[in-house]
Amino acid sequence: MTLGRRSFLKATLAAATVSLLAGKLSLVREAFAEVKRGNLHLVWLQGAGCSGCTVSLLNTTYPDVVDVVLGILPGAGAVSIDFHPTIMAEWGEEALKALERAERGLLNPYILVVEGSIQGEPPEGKGFWCLLGSETFEERFRRLASKAVAVVAVGSCASYGGIPAAKGSVTGARGCLEVLGREWASTAGLPVVNVPGCPPSGDWFVETLAHLILAYKGVLPPPELDEVNRPAFLYRFLAHEHCPRATFFAESVFSERFGEPYCMFKLGCKGPLARCDVPERGWINGVGGCPNSGGPCIGCTEPGFPDLFEPFTEAKLPQPLLPPRLEAAIPAARRLERPLETPPSGFPYFSGAAFAAAALAAAMAGLYLRKRRREG
Repeated sequence: MTLGRRSFLKATLAAATVSLLAGKLSLVREAFAEVKRGNLHLVWLQGAGCSGCTVSLLNTTYPDVVDVVLGILPGAGAVSIDFHPTIMAEWGEEALKALERAERGLLNPYILVVEGSIQGEPPEGKGFWCLLGSETFEERFRRLASKAVAVVAVGSCASYGGIPAAKGSVTGARGCLEVLGREWASTAGLPVVNVPGCPPSGDWFVETLAHLILAYKGVLPPPELDEVNRPAFLYRFLAHEHCPRATFFAESVFSERFGEPYCMFKLGCKGPLARCDVPERGWINGVGGCPNSGGPCIGCTEPGFPDLFEPFTEAKLPQPLLPPRLEAAIPAARRLERPLETPPSGFPYFSGAAFAAAALAAAMAGLYLRKRRREG
């Protein structure tokens, strides 16, 4: 059997990250086992957005969202998603009965998940932008939030307003935190929890949900939140801090065009401004993500996105200055490592070789340690 380059990289990188993620997987399994014992429900609303966060949820890896929903993970129960517009579109009025049960307290306890921003009234004060049943989205949202044990804003639209709130919009789009206020608290005493990104990684949502479930059950304390109500365990570090191209930034070696393997600062990368763990974690199954795949960070996890970070392909910070001792080395480095053309796969050759070398080194180290244990 032959193993292609892409399959080899995916397999070895997944193996290298399994120890890092094993603890989080255990946490998620324990949380959904608590769901089974405690019968916690999910109500998912969709406001002004593109449904990209729902698509991202389908790509969860640790664990797979299908395993969670069907309850086939060892020790985990099936998760009851009582309302989700995307998967209930053909239900019509029947779908709204789930919301009515939640409003009457018949689904308690439940977590309210919001995807997409919440639009205000038209400028003239008449009409509406978004309805949920026969009521405005905001009216339904406020009523459901008042009975929820937690409100989770998934994606930058639900967190800050996002693209629907960008310059030129007349819809008055806002995020959940702005609508409810910083002093608002759920029935369990929790503030609005933001999981921003455009879209966020599906794993971010599942891990945040797991932490909230265990906090509600008293197994864990509530998650530590940063100044904009993001879980600190997910958004503690800047994308730049764990970027695989960060060493080129430190040496002021920048890509001049897409497809080159150097730092993408000059191509508009906002990694020094945005908090995101995708460069370290990868996007799906430990693979991919903006800088890992040759694209600049666009700052989508931060308040003010997209307006504060546009144009996406222009630098927003002053170029770093090199210590004098390194300045002479840069032209030589640029001559020795000529810009590489992007292959048909879309991945720079340099980046692939670096990943392959790292994976091979990790595999050899694993074999060496196994041999030592057998000899010991």
